[in-house]
Amino acid sequence: MRQTLVESRIEHLPTALRSDLEFVVDVGANAGQWLSAFMVFANVRRVEAFEPNPEAFLKLKRLLDNVPGARLHNFALGDEQTTLNLNVMENSFLSSALTATEVIQREYAADARVIKQVPVKVFPLDQVLSEEIPIDLMKIDVQGFEHPVLRGARKALQRTRAVLIETNFVSHYQGDGSFGTLFSHLDELGFDFWDVSSPYRGNARQALWADAVFLNRSLRQSA
Repeated sequence: MRQTLVESRIEHLPTALRSDLEFVVDVGANAGQWLSAFMVFANVRRVEAFEPNPEAFLKLKRLLDNVPGARLHNFALGDEQTTLNLNVMENSFLSSALTATEVIQREYAADARVIKQVPVKVFPLDQVLSEEIPIDLMKIDVQGFEHPVLRGARKALQRTRAVLIETNFVSHYQGDGSFGTLFSHLDELGFDFWDVSSPYRGNARQALWADAVFLNRSLRQSA
């Protein structure tokens, strides 16, 4: 249960977002690991989950297809409607639309081997979620593709109370962001930094990545 609690990242959220949420958006849901862990501790009435990897999506579908209020989408999110090639890794958590740097090979070894490329459709979140419904929490885990996702979600983010986003301290993919660039981008979008999880450390114990929480400053009182 302790491991599930850690995976949920719920301890890093404000108290008001730890038990009862109306609407959660999961960008980069993979096989539903984070979402299922989070829903052990929090009641979530509506979920929109996005996962472009077809094999991971099938696992996500098996896990959540019968969950009331959950809608699942087998495509990627970005800043324009297009098609791109997804680099599917041995460990699907590392799969990305971007090309891996040598850090991936050095720190994750066999897990980082590209086993195939899959063409996937890409849509801006604002095009998919056009309805003006408040979002309690948006989780983003897209392996270096965070900035395009944010650019395509500007309207949705205006009505989002909190963002839980994976952030790299060391570049993992060509053209990816960093904690610094994500901090600046989210600040521009109206979000304040709230908390960060314990980092994942590499072979030399260097902090490589963590999950960070940002709160919408215009909705801060209700967070």
